[in-house]
Amino acid sequence: MSGEEKSKMADRFDDLLTKMGTGRWNIYYFLAVGSWCLILPMHTLAGSFLSPTVPHECEEESPDLLPDNTTSPECNLYNATADLVIPCTSWIYNDSIYHSTVTSEFDLVCGAGYMRATFQSIYMFGNLVGAILNGVMSDMFGRKKVLTVGTVVFVVSCIVAAWLPTFFTVSAARLITGIAHPVLLQSGYCLALEVCEPRLRAAVGVLICLPWAFGTMIWGGLGYFIRDWRWLQLAIALPSLTFFPSLWFLDESPRWLLVKKRKEELLRILQKAAKWNQVPAPTREEVEHIMEVENKLASPKSTEKVAAETSTGSSESLREKILSSFVLCRTPRIRLITFVMICDFFVASMVYYGLSLSGGNYTDDPFLYMVFTGLMEVPGYTATAPLLTRFGRKRPIISGYLICGLSLLTIIVIPEDLGWLTMTMAMVGKLCITATYQSIYLFGTELYPTEVRLTGLGVAVVSSRFGSVITPYLTEYLRPTYPWLSSFTFGAGSIAAGLLTLVVHDTLGMALPDTVAGLESADIKKFKHSIKNSENKKIRYVKANTSTGAISNPDETGL
Repeated sequence: MSGEEKSKMADRFDDLLTKMGTGRWNIYYFLAVGSWCLILPMHTLAGSFLSPTVPHECEEESPDLLPDNTTSPECNLYNATADLVIPCTSWIYNDSIYHSTVTSEFDLVCGAGYMRATFQSIYMFGNLVGAILNGVMSDMFGRKKVLTVGTVVFVVSCIVAAWLPTFFTVSAARLITGIAHPVLLQSGYCLALEVCEPRLRAAVGVLICLPWAFGTMIWGGLGYFIRDWRWLQLAIALPSLTFFPSLWFLDESPRWLLVKKRKEELLRILQKAAKWNQVPAPTREEVEHIMEVENKLASPKSTEKVAAETSTGSSESLREKILSSFVLCRTPRIRLITFVMICDFFVASMVYYGLSLSGGNYTDDPFLYMVFTGLMEVPGYTATAPLLTRFGRKRPIISGYLICGLSLLTIIVIPEDLGWLTMTMAMVGKLCITATYQSIYLFGTELYPTEVRLTGLGVAVVSSRFGSVITPYLTEYLRPTYPWLSSFTFGAGSIAAGLLTLVVHDTLGMALPDTVAGLESADIKKFKHSIKNSENKKIRYVKANTSTGAISNPDETGL
């Protein structure tokens, strides 16, 4: 190979993605993951319509225990003559809004009222467990394999839940569905980002979840038209069957294959990508050169121990592979990133779901509220992409947290007769936290290196699930007693998360790191010039290949 040919070769995988451009191969990942994001919010927010608060009163079981007045208490029967109070064992439910719910079918009222919040929280707890398993398994066995298994589990469990006879079995199915949820969301999201060229990463990272907003609005509409919880569960479960066809054409993450040094598989996938995008395929020598560069970055003297600790070769035991995830705490830079991501994800999830599930606090029409909150998410996604591209990741994230926090703290001092102002401040908070939540997914994806990216995101998402698990209890029990406490908790947490984000570096203009050792040894300031160098190489690459009959500009098949 001549010196001139070597100078045209990509040095990093991001350089290679830039040369290959964006075409049908990349767009397919975007559309597949986007379609999943359309369906997932209906399951995530299912508790709002499946197990809502339903007006009820005691059913009069015995003439001897009828109350002297004409109305029955909600949870007890009282006989004034005998001065006797007994708890209700059966209830009459108001079906003017919901014809059938988990609440009314399984009597989740009075002493069992906390189970309504549990029904919502158990899905989030499943997300917590799934995030741990998905992060470790995906970094160990690959994104595609884990994604396939997770899809089967998700589809079967959510369909079966519509036919189960007891609250325990329905909750168990919902727990399993929740465990599979992070597989679809995290693995799919990382797959889409890991095949995206750098200049479009911010836009793809944000817009790929725009369908979540539409899914939220659709959920409000379905809840309005289908008032029986079993048919409603089936209505949101059957569309998940469409996940299977989309898996057929998805490939394993080429970045993961690069880190695992599986050269032949990597070459095959890149050749397919080049064919779909109608650009020249990278040569074997070019792929080997990139692997060589990545190996050098991964093995400086100061980080040899880190490289050894993060090795995930096939000879390692499962125990050793799981223990390798603790590399997230063993070096200064990765430790700082992990701490900030844990805090950011916890607060974002707590505030986001706190506002999403609080419809009863702002309106008497829960279906309209759900549609409206979904509508507010649309600008939260669409306006975020250009902001992240123009101003970097840190500043928009910090601004989003601070504005959200101030808006929610303002609610505490708003008079009760200014309901419209309370609603406005809540929606401003929802808009900002939606944009921020999506932005930190992109930020975390770019901060973590490839070999532990899903493990790192898994740990961060686990922290977010703790936030979402406690949220139903905050909104269900604390707000009626202490109306100001939930707004104060959400607002103060948002401001704290915004200030904490100041301590990590921005990722705008940086190539995605592939190894922990490479990240620890990198000069961040110099690293930021990699994207500009990639664009220059892309220009030289395009000019050099115009004589071969290949597409003159890979971006002609772009988004």
